[in-house]
Amino acid sequence: MIDPDELYAELDNAELELQARRHYTQTSSYAAYWATKYERFHRYYAPLDGDQWPEDLAARPGMIHLTHNIIAPAVDTEARIESRLPRITIVPDGTDDETRARAEAAEKIYLRWLKISGWKVWMADAAKTKSIYGKVVLKPTWNKRDKRPGVSVLEMPQNLRIGWGDSDYTMIDWTLYEYSLSPMQAMAKFPEVQISYEGRGGKKVNVIRHGDHADPLSQSAPLRRNRTDTAQTEYENKQVRIWDYWCKKIDREGNEHIVNAFFVEGVLAKDPVNHDYLPDIPYIVIEHDHEPGSPEGIGDVEPLIDIQVQMNRAFSHWAQLINDEVDPAYQIDAESVPGGIVPRAGEILAAGEGKQVRPIEKGLKDFPIANLVEALKQAFHFRSGLSEILFATPPGAQTAGRALNVQIEASANRIDPRRDRLYMGLEELLIFWSEMATYANPEIMVGFDDQGQPQTRAVKDVLGGFRNFNFVAPEITPRDNLELITAVVNKLNAKLISVEAAMDELGVDSPLAMIQTIEKERMNPRLFPGDTQAYVAVIAMLQQYQMTEATMAQQGLGGDPAADSQGAMMAAAQGAQPQGTQGDNGSGVPQPATAPGSPPPQGAGGLQNQTLIRANNATGGAQALQQIKVMTGG
Repeated sequence: MIDPDELYAELDNAELELQARRHYTQTSSYAAYWATKYERFHRYYAPLDGDQWPEDLAARPGMIHLTHNIIAPAVDTEARIESRLPRITIVPDGTDDETRARAEAAEKIYLRWLKISGWKVWMADAAKTKSIYGKVVLKPTWNKRDKRPGVSVLEMPQNLRIGWGDSDYTMIDWTLYEYSLSPMQAMAKFPEVQISYEGRGGKKVNVIRHGDHADPLSQSAPLRRNRTDTAQTEYENKQVRIWDYWCKKIDREGNEHIVNAFFVEGVLAKDPVNHDYLPDIPYIVIEHDHEPGSPEGIGDVEPLIDIQVQMNRAFSHWAQLINDEVDPAYQIDAESVPGGIVPRAGEILAAGEGKQVRPIEKGLKDFPIANLVEALKQAFHFRSGLSEILFATPPGAQTAGRALNVQIEASANRIDPRRDRLYMGLEELLIFWSEMATYANPEIMVGFDDQGQPQTRAVKDVLGGFRNFNFVAPEITPRDNLELITAVVNKLNAKLISVEAAMDELGVDSPLAMIQTIEKERMNPRLFPGDTQAYVAVIAMLQQYQMTEATMAQQGLGGDPAADSQGAMMAAAQGAQPQGTQGDNGSGVPQPATAPGSPPPQGAGGLQNQTLIRANNATGGAQALQQIKVMTGG
């Protein structure tokens, strides 16, 4: 007897396979169009053998042919600026110490994950990809072995087909990412599918090997950028096609589920898996610059192609002109000239009676071409938005420093919107990571206890509820760093921000831990004797004040204890920080006087242990709050 649940599962799988094939077919022409455009963009960024216009060699044989690539420096320069790592902080919703400590712990976890994922590298790759093609796609992943999240950058966005759910291109209904695996990797990942090396085209999937409406003869182009520089190896020709298909599915109760399925050569490789814990389909599309009404974005290459073409032509003609005109040419004023007559410097030629060898006067007209090249360079900077100073070329020696700063600021302002889009995608990536880690719920080390043993907590207890990310773009010049430090220090001195907020602005990874470390160092008399003495003086004053308050509370006296014990507190403060004439300084032996901020003299008793007492008015008792241990001299 057939189980109805199994029958429904088989029907659902068949329906899912049919749906994936239909979506692939519906988007084939669109994907082919963008694949052609991306190939053209890539050809101008990284041309084969460095030649961006090989057709000119056939059109003008024997002429000088040059490629002056201005697109690659534009892409690389902007990508390197955009990919400089930002400072990431989490602003807690509450102001209590526990919430702030959890927010700082969450910052450390995210930063650790980013460092392990190699974000210094993939941030640069993502910025370069979206600069060339107009967009880049990030795929959040989960590393089961290390129990941590990761990310992959889709460097060929034409292989990702997206089914947008609305006309504003803000919701995704399904995605299909097409890539290829070697037979060995495919069999390891999908053991249910049998793959052999036989068959037409060097590969065969035993379970099925046929085309569909989009590719009836199974003759689709390889899933990579055309490598015309080197032929694919025989091993690469045996790779099989994989579909990583994600969709949103509505069940019989009306609940939405995020479903993932893998297909090998169009055949379902294993049962679909629900990932309802994810906030959305795990593909993050980041546009380089936005074109209204389009989800494809605008890159840096396409607007510069026309300027690039004219730049190559101008440079080639300029070089040809110089080559043709720089060598001297001669003529002989006769109807016939004996053979072998070639004018050479320092030689006298016998051209014959009545015959003269005369140089041909030629005017070297290179100024129009030089002006054209300069105009093309200006058009390049105007269109790309990248000033000359970003290419290590100041406009002129007479240019003032302020003018250079204006150029840098203008370029940064041009890049800022694109960098903000990259940070939005990075924020979405962190949200995906948080949901993945909460679902997997691994243990993560958050510190050490008093005995030096590592302390671990569940990730969901640390990351839960924190979504207020703050991305601070890095400064692109040393002057920016100095100005930032000066501005933060001025605000701190004016008491407009706290020390913790100042450390956040300056990029300190763990402000609370840094503050604790500074407190310990400042209380060390060998490192900071003056700060230690001043600290003990304040403690002595507070001790005397609270002891007096406690005594008056026991006696039932009122009034202002501060006014009653002012003289005692002043004496305690003066005793804690000795200065003046020669005395024994507490050692019993006459010693030279010590100036404020100096360590105790040799053999002196030094600073005594101080106990800060807090009075308890309700019980009439007192409580010891803190002790400071200071090592004695000698």
